[in-house]
Formats: sequence, structure tokens, C-alpha cells
Amino acid sequence: MQSTSPMAKVAMLKTVLKLSNVSNKVYCEPEIMSDMTPGEVFRKLHELRHEHRDLDVAIEQLVVSISNDEVAIKRLKKRKLLLKDQISLLENKLIPDQPA
Repeated sequence: MQSTSPMAKVAMLKTVLKLSNVSNKVYCEPEIMSDMTPGEVFRKLHELRHEHRDLDVAIEQLVVSISNDEVAIKRLKKRKLLLKDQISLLENKLIPDQPA
């Protein structure tokens, strides 16, 4: 296991707590998504993918830390799944409709 300084642990835990307290509301509701231009969809996808990667790092750091907080880990994983759903919705918006 890698050694982490006390300051780094404090910073990591603050980040985890901040992320775990983020509301799980859906940012990309269907009626909002219908008004988005393709450029706005790409920007939102970039933001969501970036947050998804950040959650990966935060979860990994929390799992290996001494203060293995199961509640925070579950909250972060739930948030990560919500982001994945939002990313899928936006990616589907970029695919043109196929005639039947």
C-alpha cells in the first residue's frame, strides 16, 4: 500500500465528502435535452465524463485509505451510475433517428 501524507489524506477526504454530498438530481432531463444544440450536448458530455473520471479516482482513493467509509463509497458509486445514465442519454441524442 502506498504511503500518503496526512495533508493529502485530509484533502482527499474533503474532496470525497464534497462529491458525496452532491445532489443526485438528474441534470439532463429529457425536456431540457430536447432544447440542446449538438455543441451543447458535446460540452455536457465532456463535463459528465470528466466528473465520472473524477469519481473513479475519489472512489479508488477512499477504498485504499485508512478511513474506509462505506457510506461515502456507496454514495459516490450511486452518483457515478447516475452520471453514466446521463452520458448514455446524451450520446443517444447525438444519434440521428432512423426511419422505420
